[in-house]
Amino acid sequence: MSFKVGRIDFINTTPVYAGADQGRLVFPGETVRGSPAELNALLRTGTLQISSISSIEFARAWPDLLILPGISISCTGPVRSVLLHSKVPLNELSGTVGLSNRSATAHALVRIILEDFIGAAPTFVDVDMGAPAIQKAVAACRSTNTPAPRETTAALFGHLDGLLVIGDDALALDLHDYFPHVVDLGEFWVDRTGLPFVFGIWAVRKDFAREHPEAVDLFRSSLLRSLGCGLREPEAAIDLARAKTGFSAERIRSYLERIDYVFGPEHIHGLRQFFDLLKRRNEIDGAVDLEFFERQRERAGHE
Repeated sequence: MSFKVGRIDFINTTPVYAGADQGRLVFPGETVRGSPAELNALLRTGTLQISSISSIEFARAWPDLLILPGISISCTGPVRSVLLHSKVPLNELSGTVGLSNRSATAHALVRIILEDFIGAAPTFVDVDMGAPAIQKAVAACRSTNTPAPRETTAALFGHLDGLLVIGDDALALDLHDYFPHVVDLGEFWVDRTGLPFVFGIWAVRKDFAREHPEAVDLFRSSLLRSLGCGLREPEAAIDLARAKTGFSAERIRSYLERIDYVFGPEHIHGLRQFFDLLKRRNEIDGAVDLEFFERQRERAGHE
């Protein structure tokens, strides 16, 4: 029996896949790699049967999905990879704000923070962060570990008053010379709500889970075992991330230490609050039922 599994290749997932990437175990299914936005769409259409997805995608497609319990990509403070750069302080931000096209969850979070928490009313536009000129600037910042030259940033983003950058792009792209203000949106959420923010989860299509529960259970078990390897041996995960990205070990270590892979009661509470805000904003149709594939006691990283 063949099935397809989606994998996001951001640095923050390196510990999750560390055991598999070191050859200690093999995930069942065929792995398909992509950005959160790409995998969201593939799971929704049934091209994938299991995938890591943006948390907002579950809110939009939950009648067809079940959450794999015990694991998430979350933060309980600064996360450093979901950043809003701006020319002025957050409470003065108006004009046009560019939004990275790589994550729908971050889109919703920045709108909630600016419009609901701050009371700002900017105009939002999508930005293709995969455009060759932008990725060239990202690569230059990564390789030199220096800010993007002011003239480069002006040429790429000069029409914007603010810019949301996420994931590995946010870790690499230093825009301080042009956008002197930066807000870590994960930290802002935690300070405002007192709850973790859940950026991503793992989900399975209900129809596949009904027909092949053993395959889903095996995948989930493998996922937790693989993450267990990454958490018990963080230096090995750091080496894997360094080989992929070229970032220094210290930079990767300081970043991964900020990622929370647990999906416990507080995370569920935070996710429900996020979904409630989306409902009030009419960004989802109604209440979301957080249905799990199965409820087990182990936490992420523990077999």
